[in-house]
Amino acid sequence: MDAKRLTDLLHPTVEPCVLHCPTHGDYPGELRRFLNQEIKTTCPRCAAEQAEAAHRDAEARAAEERRRARARRYREAGLPLRFWERDFDSYRTRSAEQRKALATVRRYAQQFATFAERGTCLLLCGRPGTGKTHLAVALAKTLLDEGHEVRFSGVRPLLREIRETWGHREERESAMIHRLIHLDLLILDEVGMQFGSDAERLLLFDVLNGRYEELKPTVLIGNLAVDALPDYLDIRLLDRLRENGGVVVPFTWSSERGLKAVA
Repeated sequence: MDAKRLTDLLHPTVEPCVLHCPTHGDYPGELRRFLNQEIKTTCPRCAAEQAEAAHRDAEARAAEERRRARARRYREAGLPLRFWERDFDSYRTRSAEQRKALATVRRYAQQFATFAERGTCLLLCGRPGTGKTHLAVALAKTLLDEGHEVRFSGVRPLLREIRETWGHREERESAMIHRLIHLDLLILDEVGMQFGSDAERLLLFDVLNGRYEELKPTVLIGNLAVDALPDYLDIRLLDRLRENGGVVVPFTWSSERGLKAVA
């Protein structure tokens, strides 16, 4: 092969021309020739559609990853699956008392940094089926999505979990209690449903009193009236939970279970 032929092969050429896309028709482009190959300019509308599709796919993957990460946070925090879709906006209010309860718990979530700094606790007490767990989960979800470390548990399951550390080398009771004490927020449901033995009262006292001493806020939920709390919690502990502006929210209305949503 002579030098001129070799130069022609290696030297690319660019030729402006009108190209045709089977989908979008004619479009101005370029035809590039190099090493006996022809390279045509891609249809700009096809390129834009492909870029948009890739962008949508990336957004969908990112959204799915966020959903999975959120589900992991909720599962690790102990949120009941039934309540994962509940939030403040879906809480139905039919009375001034319900609107006040919603506003109080929502304000606690919005101003959590201030309440946490003081170790201010929240007590949700009253009849079953009145939305206490709904609001507590809405609070937990808000804080989890902000990056706080939250744990939600019934009192009896939590005490059982602590007792199960007895005799196990993997984790000692003291280590678990230490973790519970230093959570950003601990939410305990079904206060008053525990067996009430001296050993269980002592375990619960160790957790709640430890959080009190570390200025860590706690939310207690109970299907009982406020004046019945001393039957289940040490009176000294109850006084400490009310310290630093501890908020008591009474749920005195009838059960909402089975009722249709108000338009």
